Parts: sequence; C-alpha cells; structure tokens
Amino acid sequence: MPTRENQRRKAQDTKTTATEAPETAVKEKIQPTEGSIVSAEALSKIPVYRVVSHVMRHLWPPGQPMYRVLVVTSVICVVTAKVLKVAVPFWFKMVVDALAPDHNVANAVVVLGPLQLGVFGMVAAYGITRLTGSLTEELKSALFAPVGSHASTTIAMEMFRKLHSLDLNFHLSRETGVISKDLDRGSRAFWSLAYALLFLVIPTAFEVMLVCTALQTSAGLSFIATALSAVFSYIGWTYIVSNWHAVYRERYNKGDSRVGGLTVDSLLNYETVKYFGREKHEEERLFHETIKTNRELARIDQTISVLNFGQQSIFVLAALMCLYLSTCGVVAGAMTVGDMVLVDALLMQLYTPLSFLGMIYREIQTSTQNMQAMIVLLDIESAVREKPDARPLKLGSGTIELRDVCFHFNKNSEGKGVLHHLSLTIPGGSTVAFVGPRAAERAPSSGFFIASMTLPPV
Repeated sequence: MPTRENQRRKAQDTKTTATEAPETAVKEKIQPTEGSIVSAEALSKIPVYRVVSHVMRHLWPPGQPMYRVLVVTSVICVVTAKVLKVAVPFWFKMVVDALAPDHNVANAVVVLGPLQLGVFGMVAAYGITRLTGSLTEELKSALFAPVGSHASTTIAMEMFRKLHSLDLNFHLSRETGVISKDLDRGSRAFWSLAYALLFLVIPTAFEVMLVCTALQTSAGLSFIATALSAVFSYIGWTYIVSNWHAVYRERYNKGDSRVGGLTVDSLLNYETVKYFGREKHEEERLFHETIKTNRELARIDQTISVLNFGQQSIFVLAALMCLYLSTCGVVAGAMTVGDMVLVDALLMQLYTPLSFLGMIYREIQTSTQNMQAMIVLLDIESAVREKPDARPLKLGSGTIELRDVCFHFNKNSEGKGVLHHLSLTIPGGSTVAFVGPRAAERAPSSGFFIASMTLPPV
C-alpha cells in the first residue's frame, strides 16, 4: 500500500464534490492471501444460506415474470422426465412377461384403463415413454438456458460495477491477474450451483424415492432394503472421498489463480521486466508455480479414480444380491422373468442419477467456495464513498500544492520511494509533466495524484 506524508491539496473553487473518508481504508471481513482474493478461513465466515439466498435471488428475479415462468416450466419438465424414466422398466417387464414361454403371445394383452394393448402396443408404449422422457429432459435445459444466461450476466455486471466502485488502495493491494481469475470462477459458479440445486440434487432425491417405491410394490422389502443399503453406502463413500478430493481441489484453485496472476502481471509489466532483464526470473517463478499446480491436478485425477471404483463396487455387489434374490423368487414361482428384468432395470435406474453424485457434490462444494469469495468481494466497502447530496465538481482556477511529499508503494521498502520530499505548485489551467528515464518510475507518480485526490484536506 502506498504511504503519503505531509500531503495537501488546495482548491479555490467553493463547489467541490463531497466525499466521505472512513477511518479504516477498506472495511474488509477478510485479508487477501497469495494466489487468491480471500483466504480459506475467511470463506467459512460466509454462511451457506447466504450463498443459497444469492442464487435464489437471481433464479427468481423480482419484476421479471417471464423468467419466473421459465423456471417453473423447467421444474415441471424435470419432474415429468423422472416419472417417465421410472415408468420405462415397467413397460419392458410387460413385454418380457407377454413373450414368456407359458403365455399365448398372440392373445397376450395388458389392460390400461379403457385400452387393451397387445405385445406390439406394449413395445410402442415403451418407445414412446422413453422418447418422451428424453424430450422433457432436453426441454428442461432449453427452457432454463435464458434464465441462467440472464442471471450470469447480471452477476458479472454487478461484480464489474463493484470493482469500479472500490478505491485505489484496494486495487493497489491486489494482483490484477488473480482478481481476473477468481472473478471468472465466481461468474461461472452461479450457473453450476443453480443447475445442480434445481435439476440434480432435488430431482435425484425424487427419483430415488420413486425407484424405492417401485421396488417395494413390485419385488418386496428385501429388495428395497438391499437398494437402500447400496444408496447409503454409496453416499457415505462419496462423501468421504469427495472431502479428501476437496483438499487437493482447493490447493489446485489457489495454484491456478497464482499461475494466472503471475502470467497476467508479468505481461502487464512487460516494459519493467525488459528494463531490468528479469525474463529468466519470471520464467522460473511461473515454472515452479505451474509444477506445483499440476501436481495437485494429478492428485485430483487419482482421487476421482478411487471414488469411481468404490462407487461401482458398491452397486455391483447390490446388483448381485438383487439378482440372487430375484433368481430364487423365479425358481420358487413367486416372481416372473419380467419381475427379474424389472428389478435389474430399476437398479440401473437408481444407479444412473447416483453415478453423478460425486460430481454433483464436488461441483456444489467448489461452486459454493467460489460464490463465497464473490460475496466477500461484494461485501467490501470502499474507503471513499460519495455522499447522496454530492454536487458535480466545477473548478474555475483551482491550484494544486504539494509540500514535502514522500511516496512509495510498500511501507517496508525504505529507500525505494518514487518521490522524495517533493514540493510542487501547479497553477490552475497549466500542465505539468513528470520526466524520467523509465516509465516504471513515472507511472506511479500519476497513481499518487489519483490516490491523493481521495484524501481529505490536512
């Protein structure tokens, strides 16, 4: 942060823009850390309900009835799709039972209300149900796309305005590349979190309930007990390994932000790097950070492999158990071959949404952290705020006067200041230029004058 001593600015015009300068430079709940805007400890200060509330506020925007209708319609589509997907195995069971050797295939019919469907009618119903389920699933995404696009744009513009409303001290204490990387994650986190909550978490729970109900009514309590045991084991394994995975994901995010920050800041300061011949130094810094980041990425892939193998093992064991029970039922004459096929299809139906559970959990976890970082940024208050009754600044012949000014960027870098005991008077209407051998020394001077204009007269 720059320090300024013995600064004074005079304005001879009585109509000036009124500003406030709080005692603290920036009211922040957290401190910036290397490679990220915020620390991991600070993110925990943002409760999850604030993240959910922020998401819902943009999902259900006030004064936007069209987007609300689209949200409701997309939810109806996803519920319809889940019901139809669970109904598909029942049609397949009916076809198998109708084709069983002990049935007269030509005369086999199923009564559906006032309708009587033959074997080919059942096959057609199977195809129509499956196709309609896929149609409603895709229709859900198409209807929600405008809502997500509008919300992402609103959030991006909200953060952009917030950055421009903060004072110069905030931007001088941050790395531009790191901010750019973290804000990009924040804008994308909304879409991922909203989609996961609205179309993955709640619909998956609903589908599991439907499948378990179908198993209980069609096969018996032993099958539903096996299925629920597999579900809870699956969830427990996913939770444990995903938390293990999250440690490496957090390290990777920090390293990724750091690599992006080093790259952008090095290119922004290209002239300075060239003047001092620091190309090799910058390359070594970037190389070491990239190596550490890629090491964490490799660990992420390894934990995902462990997670996937454990998940598949749980469901293979559950499928074997259900297959054994259904085989015993068929041999005993308590179940038909179609019932056996139905049980296997329902288990696969149960496995399909749960197979994405690890991905959903990781996505929610990562997106929540990114949204928390974004909320922290939105909570930061600028050191300089314009009063509600501020009037436009109108200067006639104002004069700027500096007396015995010292200026440097880091208060601990003694002897490396840019300005040393400078006294200067700039009459109104005149132009003063700073002349120096390097742009890296001239540019901070202009930054000093911009920053000094936010200070109250002393």
